[in-house]
Amino acid sequence: DKLYPDGRVELAVFQDENKFSSGPGVRVTATKNTPKGWLRCSYETARTENDDFFGVEQKLVRDVVRASWDTTVGSVWDLSLNVEQRSGDAEDALTLGFYLQLPMRTQP
Repeated sequence: DKLYPDGRVELAVFQDENKFSSGPGVRVTATKNTPKGWLRCSYETARTENDDFFGVEQKLVRDVVRASWDTTVGSVWDLSLNVEQRSGDAEDALTLGFYLQLPMRTQP
């Protein structure tokens, strides 16, 4: 809490293993508790080697920037807003999303 009050920072190192591709990656995520909800931001980079591809498509780099905000609307609804930007050698995409949920909470 002294370095990043009401939040945390995570570092993940991973290895993708898929049917036709594989490769290493790293992700840094910062999460912060705010008075109105949870804010999460992350950056990910990965290198993929594709089987049965030759030339520029054999090795690809992917970068992903994500942000999300989770909050409660009123006293019962949960809302999650998110944005993701993917870029790299073979992709360039922006994704916007929301999720609204009425959870079944039990009364004490």
